[in-house]
Amino acid sequence: MIAALNVIGHFPPVERRALWRLLATRLAPGGRALLNLQPPTQPVAVPETLAATAHVGRRRYEGWARAEPAGDTTLTWHMTYRTLHDGRQVAERTVSYPWHLLNETTLRAESEVAGLRARPLGPPELGLYDLAVPATPLA
Repeated sequence: MIAALNVIGHFPPVERRALWRLLATRLAPGGRALLNLQPPTQPVAVPETLAATAHVGRRRYEGWARAEPAGDTTLTWHMTYRTLHDGRQVAERTVSYPWHLLNETTLRAESEVAGLRARPLGPPELGLYDLAVPATPLA
C-alpha cells in the first residue's frame, strides 16, 4: 500500500504521468495506491484560513493557508506558520509554492494511459481514490 495524501498537486503533469507509469510497474499484484484530490480542483482564489493548530505546553503552533490562481491548471499556495508562546507570537515562517490542479476526469485519463484504474473510495467530499493495476487489462 502506498499513501499519498495532499501531495499529488506538487507534481506537474509531466512528472505525474511518470509517477503513474512507475506505480504501474512497481505495485505488487493486488497492491494499491491511495491518494486524494485536494480541493480546489479549479483555479480559484482561496482566502486565508487557519488550516491547523497544535498546542505543546505553553506554545501554540498555527498553520495558515491561502491560494491564488496562477494559470488555467495551477494555483500558488502561500503558507504561513506561526509559533505563539503564552499568546505572544515568537516566530513566523512563510513559504509559497505552485500547486498543479487535478480533477477526477484528468486523474482517470492519466492513470489509465499508464495501465492503472482509479476508483473513488469513501465519501465523495474526501476526494479519495484507490489506484491499482486491474486484473484484466484496460480497454
